[in-house]
Amino acid sequence: MERKVSNRILISFAFMNIKSKIQFLRFAQEIASEVGQTLQKRNPASLRIHASEIHDVKIEADLKAERKIIQYLSKNSQLPILSEESGEIKNASSSQTDSELRWIVDPLDGSLNYTKGIPMCGVSIGLWDAEVPILGVVYDIFRGDLYSGIVGDASWKNRRKIRVSQVRAEFDSVLCTGIPVKNNFSTKTLNSFVSEFQKYKKVRLLGSASLSLCMVASGAAEIYKETNIQIWDVGGGIPIVLGAGGNVTFYKTLVSQYTYDVLATNGSL
Repeated sequence: MERKVSNRILISFAFMNIKSKIQFLRFAQEIASEVGQTLQKRNPASLRIHASEIHDVKIEADLKAERKIIQYLSKNSQLPILSEESGEIKNASSSQTDSELRWIVDPLDGSLNYTKGIPMCGVSIGLWDAEVPILGVVYDIFRGDLYSGIVGDASWKNRRKIRVSQVRAEFDSVLCTGIPVKNNFSTKTLNSFVSEFQKYKKVRLLGSASLSLCMVASGAAEIYKETNIQIWDVGGGIPIVLGAGGNVTFYKTLVSQYTYDVLATNGSL
């Protein structure tokens, strides 16, 4: 199913006023900042590998960060949580309402970057109603910057409002992209992937989908595009792009239960 979300489309959240959204946003900001600041203190114990796949790695820091976030969100909101490491977590409100509100959490987006000391990784937390983004937070671990956004309202970097760029031509734009773990690595697919680069002025593969989306939201890049990306990788960043005036199109793919193709732009391309 394809879904297109634009800053020009009025999405009805009748059940949730702006005061409620701000309260939920503050929950996410508080725990993302706390966990992110803890992750700044890299040490041998936090880098211990729990699982290693061909193109990915899971470390102790992932698990500790997730436990802390889940504990905090469960206590303060009682909403269901979808998290990268633990999957679906049902909380008290799950059986008490017809709402499909849930948190979508990636405790450490860019785990491999983190293990190598590459300064592109973040804590990502989003609040969604089924497949409709409501708000999101991304904490840039190495820089200490906090990105936040409420769909239909605004987005911020720390306390300063941010907006997407006004670039209107692809050949003047910067594309942020990546090669997700669940992607097809055939020669044909990779050739098609690389040929796409010719359209743009520059291409950046940051190794963190959440921070790539923040680059679009803040005007540092114009486009984020990725195939078969896991929803928790983009769950915090998509609302930030939308709050900053950008457009996002995403639709579910068949690779796994939680994979999507995502295109986020400044809305002028």
